[in-house]
Amino acid sequence: MWKVLGQSSDYWTAQEWYVPAEDGASGRSLLDSMSVKCGVGRKIRTLCCASVLLMLLWTHGAAVLSVSEQPDRSAAQALDGAEVPAFQFVYIFEDISPVGVSQVEFWLGPISGAPSQVEAKAPFDLEGTGKNSVAIPAFFLPGSATVSSRASFSNGSFVDFQADFDVTSSSANEEYVIAFSTFPSRSPSAPLDDQTLFGEIYVFIEDVSTGDVSSLPLVDKVEFFVNQGTLLEDGPPFRTENSAPFDLEGGQANGAIPFDTASLSDGPNQINAKLVLISGAELIVSSTFVVDNDGGIAASLLAEPVSLAFSLDDINVSQTISLTTSDDNAAGIIVSLVGVPAAALSVAPLSGSIPAGGSGTLDLIVTLNAAVSFTGQIVVMTVSNTHIQIVIPVSVASADDYSLLYSLVPSRSDSLLLEGSSFYESAVLYIFLDVDPAATAVTGVVFFLDGVQKQVEGKVPWDFQGGLVSVANPFDVSSLSIGIHVVTAIISLASGLSVEDEATFMIMEAPPEFVLTPPTLDFVKSGTIAPQVMSVSLSTTSIPVPAFEVTVSATWLSVEVALVMSSLTVSVNSSAVPVGTPVSDATLTVSALDGSAVPLTVTVRVFTVDTVATSLPISITFGPAGSSTAGGFVLNTGEPFGSLDASGLWFGWRDAASLLPIDFTGNMRNRGSGGVDETLVLMQSAVGQAGVFDVLLEDGIYDVRVQVGDPLFFDSTHVVNANGLAIVPATTLNAGKRLASFGAVVSVQNGVLRFDASGGVNTKIVSIVLGDGATSCVPSPSQFEGRQISSLSCSAVRIFVPYMFPSFVTGIPDGSGAPTGFTAVIPNTVGVDLNLWFDPNLLAVLPNGDGLLIAASPGSWEGTTNNVVNALAVGLPLPDQEVIVTSLIELPASPSQAGEKMCHFFGISGSDYIMVCVVLSVGSGIEVQVILEENDVANVTPFPLPVGFDGTQIAFRMELAPELNSVTVLAAANLASAVFEELIVFSDVEPSWFSKDAAGIDFLVGTRSYTGVLTEEGNGEEFVLRQFVVDAVAVPSPPPVGPTDIDWSISRINDVGFGSALVFAPNGLLYVASALGQIFAVDVNAGIVLQTYQASEYTSFAVGSEGRLTLGITVDPQSTPELITLWMSHSDASFSDGDANSGTVSRMTLNGLDGSVLSSHDVIVGLPRAIANHAPNQLHFGPDGRLYHAIGGNTGAGASNDGGSEFGPRPEQPLSAALLVLDVNQDLSLLDLDCTPEQDPLGVIMDATGVAFTSIDCDVSIFATGLRNVYDFTFVADDGFPAGAFLIYAQDNGLGVEGTAPPLRDAQGECLGQITGKANRDALNPGARDDLLYILEQGRYYGHPNPSRGECVFAAGNPPNPGAFEVLRSEGGTYSLTAPSIYPTQTLPEPSYSLPEYSLGSSRSANGLLTYESFAFCGELRKDLLSVWYSVGDQVRRLIRVSGQVVNDETLTRSTTGTGGVKLSNPLAVAEDPLGRLVVTEFGASRLTVFTPVGPGCWQAPGVGTPALPLELVDAGSVALGTKLYLFGGKNDNGVFANTLAFDAWKNEWSAIGELAPIPYGAVENPGVVEAGGLVYVIGGSTLAFSGQVNGAARYNPVSDTWESLPSLPTARAGAVVVLFQNEIWVIGGLVASGGGSSTDVVEILNLNTMTWRAGPSLPAVRDNAVGAVVGGEILVFGGRNRQVGEDASSVFSFNGAAWSSRASMPTARRTGCARVVESESSVVVIGGEFANNIASAAVEAYDPGSNSWTVLSDMPDGRHGVACGRIGNGIFVAGGKTSGPILTRDDMQVFRYM
Repeated sequence: MWKVLGQSSDYWTAQEWYVPAEDGASGRSLLDSMSVKCGVGRKIRTLCCASVLLMLLWTHGAAVLSVSEQPDRSAAQALDGAEVPAFQFVYIFEDISPVGVSQVEFWLGPISGAPSQVEAKAPFDLEGTGKNSVAIPAFFLPGSATVSSRASFSNGSFVDFQADFDVTSSSANEEYVIAFSTFPSRSPSAPLDDQTLFGEIYVFIEDVSTGDVSSLPLVDKVEFFVNQGTLLEDGPPFRTENSAPFDLEGGQANGAIPFDTASLSDGPNQINAKLVLISGAELIVSSTFVVDNDGGIAASLLAEPVSLAFSLDDINVSQTISLTTSDDNAAGIIVSLVGVPAAALSVAPLSGSIPAGGSGTLDLIVTLNAAVSFTGQIVVMTVSNTHIQIVIPVSVASADDYSLLYSLVPSRSDSLLLEGSSFYESAVLYIFLDVDPAATAVTGVVFFLDGVQKQVEGKVPWDFQGGLVSVANPFDVSSLSIGIHVVTAIISLASGLSVEDEATFMIMEAPPEFVLTPPTLDFVKSGTIAPQVMSVSLSTTSIPVPAFEVTVSATWLSVEVALVMSSLTVSVNSSAVPVGTPVSDATLTVSALDGSAVPLTVTVRVFTVDTVATSLPISITFGPAGSSTAGGFVLNTGEPFGSLDASGLWFGWRDAASLLPIDFTGNMRNRGSGGVDETLVLMQSAVGQAGVFDVLLEDGIYDVRVQVGDPLFFDSTHVVNANGLAIVPATTLNAGKRLASFGAVVSVQNGVLRFDASGGVNTKIVSIVLGDGATSCVPSPSQFEGRQISSLSCSAVRIFVPYMFPSFVTGIPDGSGAPTGFTAVIPNTVGVDLNLWFDPNLLAVLPNGDGLLIAASPGSWEGTTNNVVNALAVGLPLPDQEVIVTSLIELPASPSQAGEKMCHFFGISGSDYIMVCVVLSVGSGIEVQVILEENDVANVTPFPLPVGFDGTQIAFRMELAPELNSVTVLAAANLASAVFEELIVFSDVEPSWFSKDAAGIDFLVGTRSYTGVLTEEGNGEEFVLRQFVVDAVAVPSPPPVGPTDIDWSISRINDVGFGSALVFAPNGLLYVASALGQIFAVDVNAGIVLQTYQASEYTSFAVGSEGRLTLGITVDPQSTPELITLWMSHSDASFSDGDANSGTVSRMTLNGLDGSVLSSHDVIVGLPRAIANHAPNQLHFGPDGRLYHAIGGNTGAGASNDGGSEFGPRPEQPLSAALLVLDVNQDLSLLDLDCTPEQDPLGVIMDATGVAFTSIDCDVSIFATGLRNVYDFTFVADDGFPAGAFLIYAQDNGLGVEGTAPPLRDAQGECLGQITGKANRDALNPGARDDLLYILEQGRYYGHPNPSRGECVFAAGNPPNPGAFEVLRSEGGTYSLTAPSIYPTQTLPEPSYSLPEYSLGSSRSANGLLTYESFAFCGELRKDLLSVWYSVGDQVRRLIRVSGQVVNDETLTRSTTGTGGVKLSNPLAVAEDPLGRLVVTEFGASRLTVFTPVGPGCWQAPGVGTPALPLELVDAGSVALGTKLYLFGGKNDNGVFANTLAFDAWKNEWSAIGELAPIPYGAVENPGVVEAGGLVYVIGGSTLAFSGQVNGAARYNPVSDTWESLPSLPTARAGAVVVLFQNEIWVIGGLVASGGGSSTDVVEILNLNTMTWRAGPSLPAVRDNAVGAVVGGEILVFGGRNRQVGEDASSVFSFNGAAWSSRASMPTARRTGCARVVESESSVVVIGGEFANNIASAAVEAYDPGSNSWTVLSDMPDGRHGVACGRIGNGIFVAGGKTSGPILTRDDMQVFRYM
């Protein structure tokens, strides 16, 4: 009988152990001082609830109570003061010489009463002695215990002994589990709990620690209960088992009887087991599982063959098992090995998917790796732990062998011999003794390290550091010295012998190792997720990164080394990834070329996702296995990342530091009670391990909601980030608010959504819900703290005016789903879900658009109470314009008059607004109230009802004037009366209410200003909103445009999303950067987007279709039309939570003809980036060839503060708030262009302290500083400047609302540190400041402080002479640069401070800037600056420069409705093409607006702004193609030429003589030239003035610079009109050789399809050297000459396809001029020529075929004939020719800007 000693578990009722007194009196307590608990109503000798056994015994020597863990009593120690393990067998005995001893008595406690055991002969054991003199064990419960003994001698004397000792253990209930197997052998097994099962299974009790089922010595019997309740109250046991193994259905040691799950109902079931221990104690073990016999999981799973056999000679031989399934779904399986020695057998793969329905097989390759004898099993199971086993007998040689091995993983897999091994000092080993199965059994092992005992092991596995069956404990060799060490194992064998094994190993100093950040490279392959690119950082543990090489193990994997050596770009070609495997692995190895660092090999995984989770919403909750979940939620129980959840989702946990998958089940909590589950996950455990949670999703925008908190504990600061965006800000909860929910819209790229708790303390997530972010709006940043404001997309919230209700087609829905016309709902403070402030069932759109019925709700906005439902709103386009908002409200027919209201409001939230209400009250009747509330403080002013009010309707109006910061509130009895009475004017409204500071506005929403209606204090009363109108204030019509004024025609190009910067390239295309990262290639002439490039195509820092905030783009000056190089400036994609040091400059080279990407590269990295949207901005190449780059500031006014502004805590850095410069025309590989602060690469330190490191070690130079947020800048080289001289103009965005300047310098001359506390922040807030225009000089400071550069004083400080610090201000007056509100008098500016050139006014958000270079408008606009105003007064602003200074400014004509043009929506950037057109990006409308110069036309004088021809030239043939003017042949005093010349209008340069291929049929003058299909046709000409006519014909390919000969012209001639008409080339008239040079009327036509000539209808009269054009489907021939009669003609002939006819004659008769079609292909301009006796004409005349009329235009600066000309853009470029003056043949060029 086993006896239990010591204290019992708390599971049992207290009893005492009584023994009879020796004198027969009543019994007394043996355990008088112990608290003992046992089964109810039972008095037993043993103590209960034990699973550890002990014994006492005697040996020779000094008498002492001893204890041993061995039945032979070896390795004994004194019992007194010992620690005895509970729930294990131990042996206690009296260690005394048996000589003279007659008996030994034992007591379980102090000596008292009858002994528990009497031993009459040695050995003297506490529990008696068994066979072979071995002791019988006993066991103790945890706690303190006492054993006493009395040794009696034959002479009648005795001696007493007492031993007090401690018993240690964990809970007994954790020792046993209800397990199951699908095999009668009960192996392999798994816990029954939380399984999904079908068919027959085997259920039994298993020892958790040993995995044993047949030997459970502490268990007396087991009673099983099936679905009979937790308390086992429902009837007798299902079965009682009285001996091990304890099977649910019974069985024998060699096999269990199956239990048929079909006897249970499908769904959740429970089995409970009552374990009765030999002590009498009782344990309850429970398991809940799911039965699914009808769900299809029981489909057949088959293997072929059913068994395998290997012979001794089969080492490294492989055999194949083919698996199939008849299930309609693919079967995911896992493979495990049972009874197989480590490394003896390998199976691949160990997991996979069997194709559905027998459509294919999954093959397992089984390989014998080692010569060991065993009979093992390959077990194949589905992921729900079911199905079949395969037993593979193997016969091989065996050896009686014991080996010391080591492994690098806890599972002891992939082990190697320890002997002779070497390890670095950083290694962590798992050392163990391996015993060959055929060897003599081992009974114990004692391990020694360098002669010192290290560990005693009494059972397998034999681990050097101890461990469990499944895992060994680690041995960290860092505790060892460098050198040789020895591990010795003394092995006790079952034979009674001992053997020794010894292994010597070496510890070496660890060499440098490569380190990749991030350390894990996981990609996603899916049809909906683009192939991926990942940027990783490479470093080493102790040395700079040496020269290295990278190798990969798969063709689908590639790596590119960036210019900055510490950056690698890892790419996965998804199409080449193997098909059919859930996870594909490859390796990436980095090796030092000189061997100076340990090579690094990392595994790259590609998750093949056949169905990415797209069914939204996705709802995930967290908790322990078995926890209940709400409907629609998926329970995550902490599984490592990398497996497919049963719900179809890929998700799981990674370690936050290493990003390696981790088991996070230990962090799951269930706080529920009474059957209610309240579950959560602890993101940071008590031991410091933090986890991140990954979900695989399609790329896109998601509405992410996170609930945090804990029902019981409030010791957390919860912080949750999703893909780097702060979803949950630092939040502390309490008993009054135990849970909190937050939300935001998050971008998912590369298919991974990652949640982390960085910055939090003890963060706990309750649930995550993912919705469609593209169809809902959670602004970020915003005043709504992550709350959703609309079910529409964010871009639909801000309206365009005029906006009229009920003429609406969009809006949030009413209860029936009809659109209400309102685009947003202002959140209340009740909770975080939209349904808490929006109830569509209280809204109804009336039939025929007759209004919106609104049922009043009981909430209120006034004061801190903000619980209004249905605060319906629209986002206002402010501060662009003045706005009038009008509402007409119909009162309820039967009001309750209990104070219910309907109100019309304007503001930014329920805490800051102006509202006018109609109030229905019994006491005071109906009245009007106007409410101003600021920061939850409300002021209510009553007003009388408007005149004429009849009790049925009332109208309200608000006039919003952003320029004046004023709101006027009016009321009227109705709209029909049209008489509004002014109630009140608020003249000093907070500027932020008008959206004046763009830094805190979600760019998709585009506003923080809202207007709308709401009800208060109601109870269902039905108001009707009859009208709601938002309109702009009317502006007066502009005056007529005069003939000398600047004017433009307007066109627009749509679908250019969020254009942020733009540049024209030499191929004629416009490249537009988007704030979302795309680059659009736009053909402005055609008005279409040709191609879109994603950010991942030009930078390694972006992947997929999104990912960067791109605010700058420029074209490399070395670009050609064929080869375009673009430079982009970009940073982290977030507008509100930008990553520090994420600024990057990238370069992308394109094929200029087809647009393909030839190469891309990140050139400069690590540039500053603010938390808000201040970022690396525009970049331009200067006239000096260097690249200049504007970097925004990190702060509002120079200092970091703790005030929670949109800029957050990030301070200025050395490279922030500056203009940078870099000469890129050098070998960049020799430069350090990684500007990341080495001490703080992620910005963690500076964000935490408010202090940045003051030195940046990179080769980018600072040109000028103190620039808060220069978005754009421009270069000016005035005509009188010396060669190479230029100015840099930059416009800086002034402080919008709030900011903090640094304090003045301290004693050390510094002003570093974060400004803390509201009082300090307010004292150093300069307030709103103007936008300023600067002329930047190198080394100067412009007023925005940067403590990291030692720049401390804001602007001009507070000097004693403030008048010296004033500049001219836009629209009159001056502006002071001083800041007296924050500085004491005599505060001087920084020594290097420079004043601005001009003030642009407040809140303009002046962004795009350029110098207008075109000669359009006769040069009137040339060298003026054009500034784009994004905010107040959206427009293009002309800054007028006189003598090199800005003296005035005005709105550019047509850039506002007030100047007769268009309404620009948040214009941001501007570019000019070489022809004088302007293109402006409209950020708020995602489009481009094109301004094309128009007007009567004027001349750009010869040689002004245009280069000279390579030679003097007259009578050349010419044609314009694209942006080039081509000239062919011609002559001068030196003869006739065959040259081909080209003028590039974009580069403003001529080709060299001989650079292009000449005319193939020889030198000629007056050839005919025409373009068709991009090719140039050159026909005829002559070698002399009146003779030498030729019939040559050829066509020229400008792209390839090649010629092709054509069939000869039938009639040789020169000076003919050559045009393209109906896809045929017509050669009309000309000069033929007959008669010494005669004019002809011959017309000949070349068919371009057949390349054959035919005769055409003759001209009505002979003509040579006429000019011609094709307009409106007819040929026009102007003027010319009849040489036979010596007459110059003014005639105009027209051919309409049938016959020739005459038109209105030219005002000036002439020949050898130039004619070009202009103005939308509807007019022809005829320029110059000659008449009479070689007199050059200056006439310029325009013919309109529609009206058959002529208009005389401005004459040429000097007359020309024989000119070459071509139309490029809005100019006709006229080259060469002859004049009538002394210089006859010319080499200059003049341009007619016809506009």
